[in-house]
Amino acid sequence: MRLRRFALPFILGAALLAGCAHDKPVDNKSTGPLQPLASLDLARYMGTWYVIGNIPTGAERGSMQLSNDFTLRPDGKIEITQHHRAGFNQPLKQSHAVASLVDGQPARWKMRSMWPGHAEYDILAVAPDYSSALVGLSSRKLLWILARTPQLADADYQRLLQAAAAQGYPAKDVLKVPQRPQDDGEAGFQSDF
Repeated sequence: MRLRRFALPFILGAALLAGCAHDKPVDNKSTGPLQPLASLDLARYMGTWYVIGNIPTGAERGSMQLSNDFTLRPDGKIEITQHHRAGFNQPLKQSHAVASLVDGQPARWKMRSMWPGHAEYDILAVAPDYSSALVGLSSRKLLWILARTPQLADADYQRLLQAAAAQGYPAKDVLKVPQRPQDDGEAGFQSDF
């Protein structure tokens, strides 16, 4: 338990390390290069997103109330603040990262939280009303299903899982993130490993 307190600042760092080998797919079911969204309203994408499900980094395993705040800076870079709890009775923790657009593409970011690594953060799908999104690392080792609220309708969740599988992600490895105390310990949800 004591080790978990120190793991949070390394959540994004672990994501970066996993993303450094972005030219190696997870398995042979890869569909080739990822296809991030061709069009994204970056300003509309900013704000708070709750992590509804993910292929968790080692540091994210067992996290509860996981969310990300994205803020567009005047220099065009994106400030990322991740929030989570190690348990519902634990204090809220934060970690920080900065991203920049890759070749001016608003749906493909280069994210850096720990020198010297970086990860390519690809926005793969966004609902027309920007209420949910699918994001993955180009390595296909990490994936996040996001929503603007702590809950997402199951039909929308399943649609995003199918979109992930179509992009070559191992959708079977996606676990839901407990956002409410009653989610903790339920089937299909992460638990404190």
